[in-house]
Amino acid sequence: MIIGIDIDDTLTELGDIQLKTVQRYLKEENLHFNVINPRARLITELLDWSLEECGKFWFKHGESMFEESVPKPNAVEVIRKLKFEGHTIIIVTARSNDYFKDAYKFSYDWLVKNNIAFDKLFVGHWDKTQTCLDNSVELFIDDAPDVLTSLKNAGIKTIGMKADHNEEFYNSNPDFVFADDWNEVYKLIKQYENELR
Repeated sequence: MIIGIDIDDTLTELGDIQLKTVQRYLKEENLHFNVINPRARLITELLDWSLEECGKFWFKHGESMFEESVPKPNAVEVIRKLKFEGHTIIIVTARSNDYFKDAYKFSYDWLVKNNIAFDKLFVGHWDKTQTCLDNSVELFIDDAPDVLTSLKNAGIKTIGMKADHNEEFYNSNPDFVFADDWNEVYKLIKQYENELR
């Protein structure tokens, strides 16, 4: 099977690091923005700040924040097991050169440093559905409700990774499959394989 996987908040634990990095930045710069959504998926939605101020933060701390992120528990082992079982692993991320000096190199280096097994990496792909269709991805794992919805509408099987920012979505959409952790992802993939037999 060809399995697609998102990076941020799917492979990584980014939420707490993002909030702590922003709070450190506010203290360093003596800024007084308010946290309006501590569970925000996108950093632009975290504070009541302008896109310009968000850009200043990103320029100063963006890459280091992502570099600090670590794989979610059991992600490395589960993906390695899937690869060993013969699955093709394609990493697809929206990370782009708009926010990284070299999004491909940065993401590739992070994956290698953290021992994530993969066959292909695509960066700067906001439209993950088209990338998945172009690469015959059969199953995709992501945390973003809009991505999961688009993939499902295109007939691609999905597993949502539960996160604070998507709690309302997974509680109100029982027709989507969500996993609490990577061990559960593995069990869901095995169930899907059994359904295909």
